[in-house]
Amino acid sequence: MRQRSAWLGEMKYKKLLDSSNLENVAVIKDSLLSDSEIVFVYAGKNTLYDLIDNLYDAGEGLDNDYLYKFKVCYEKTDLSLSYLTDDGRRIAELTSMSALVGQLDINTPCIIVAENNNRAHLAYIIQQLIYLGFPLEKAEFFLRQDFREGLVISIFLRSAQKFRQYCHTIVRQLSELRLDVSSEICAGNPTKFRRLYDIDVVLTAFYEIKKLIEGIIHRNVTLAVAASKKAGKSVLVNCLLEEELALSSTEMATPNNCVFKRSRDDLYHLQLGDASAQDYKTSAALRQRIMNLFREAQNNEKTGFSLPDMYIEYAGSAKNRFSSYTILDTAGPDAAGTYHAEAAQRAVRSCDAAVFIIDYSKYLLVSENEYLHSIHKLFRAQNKLDALVLALNKLDVRYADCNSPQSAVMSVDFIKTRLGRIDASYRDLIVFPVSALEYFCAVEAEKAGVTELNADNSLSIDDLKRVRLAHKKDAPSLAWLHTHAENLQYYQGIETVSYDVFKKDSGLPALMSYAAYAAQKKARHSFLLDSLKRIVQQAYIIQTTLSRQADTDRERECLNNINQAVDNQLMQSLVSLANVLGAKN
Repeated sequence: MRQRSAWLGEMKYKKLLDSSNLENVAVIKDSLLSDSEIVFVYAGKNTLYDLIDNLYDAGEGLDNDYLYKFKVCYEKTDLSLSYLTDDGRRIAELTSMSALVGQLDINTPCIIVAENNNRAHLAYIIQQLIYLGFPLEKAEFFLRQDFREGLVISIFLRSAQKFRQYCHTIVRQLSELRLDVSSEICAGNPTKFRRLYDIDVVLTAFYEIKKLIEGIIHRNVTLAVAASKKAGKSVLVNCLLEEELALSSTEMATPNNCVFKRSRDDLYHLQLGDASAQDYKTSAALRQRIMNLFREAQNNEKTGFSLPDMYIEYAGSAKNRFSSYTILDTAGPDAAGTYHAEAAQRAVRSCDAAVFIIDYSKYLLVSENEYLHSIHKLFRAQNKLDALVLALNKLDVRYADCNSPQSAVMSVDFIKTRLGRIDASYRDLIVFPVSALEYFCAVEAEKAGVTELNADNSLSIDDLKRVRLAHKKDAPSLAWLHTHAENLQYYQGIETVSYDVFKKDSGLPALMSYAAYAAQKKARHSFLLDSLKRIVQQAYIIQTTLSRQADTDRERECLNNINQAVDNQLMQSLVSLANVLGAKN
């Protein structure tokens, strides 16, 4: 078998071709034994699904211990990519997937630009990086046509908090300067009002810049979670909230859109439709109220077993990545005899980005495809297809089939291939393998104060049984985690576990990172560009004032004082933004 190794950066890879199964298995085993982090780029003609199935060979070939470590993606040799540093400096021009993999450094942020403006190629690259387990938060992805504006937005967002602090300091210093000038005696002081005018022009401009920056920072972003009935939608929503508020039930479909936002007073609030909001001190009390309302809807045929949209404020942690988001738990659209589909469509239409869940245990039902088709059509019409992300959920169910290869890549590639054959336009969609239940059980145990699963403890799976029994009452989610850990031990050869192990195995961190990125990118793009252009306009007003010719020494001194108060780094950054955006003086 022909293969090639590359160590150009942190990621190491070998190429695989369509050689004999025995030869492939031997090379993969030898490679993983020498370096468990090595990845593979497949340049053969089969699908990855078929490749992995053949390698497994009904348990006679590559066993599940190796399959768990076997990270593989497709080769592609007609790419046109630029690989850049995160500040936009070009490092390399690449034409193949293997060249990109060899260039990647998992510890260094980068930007990947599709020079041919081919959105399908960009989606293809992201999917391959998911297969390889590359941390997507380390990369940003652009089409060449979007790159200039996208880079400006990206750089500005990374510095927005710093810029706001600069503005706050400048406003304070200019206000002190204005107070000094305004306290001067007017008699015999002809330059006083001219100096006050200069200060006010600059001060007003910085007030406006500060307001625009704060608007950018606090811009509301809406992420919807959509799925057919019982695909694990509400569990995924609870993962985003890091709290069990979205009801997950084997009997009841979600009868409305539940709109979740973090409260400002650390209390819980519930508003049903246009009714007055009700307050709750605990999540348990709020959850019980929601459950009672769901049960009433389930028995109310006159309303189509539906409820008005429900607005829920929760007392979550500000450290949660999604604490500033509005999360939409959409109505299940396919419950017979209900009006749920209308509510679901309304939520999907209004969101900035959406995660659509496919149930792994059902392998793409007709109803799932029909619902996905309607969302896909709507997102295409709204020009936000890049903000639609697919999650193949309940991947933990695969352990129920002990005679099949336990490979997340194989499962996702099967769905990707099936989707592409159903509708060619689906090929641009990105699919993440996840187990929302695994992630949420880990979150619940961690919140219950079970410290034995902290990363530094390296708990053996045998000891996890003891921990589960010790926390039987306060952390019931440990029972599920223990069962799952035994599957990880049996099929994947994992001997020690922690919260980090469970969360990474769940695939949720990768999905949440990319969903947040997609939502922010879509929600803020047009708003940000408009805000940045207005910020640049204010910067030109400031520059014009500071560069005017003073008529007297006192005016000149005042302009110098203003100039000293103005942060040069901030002004240089704003001028750079103006140059990139093509703003005119």
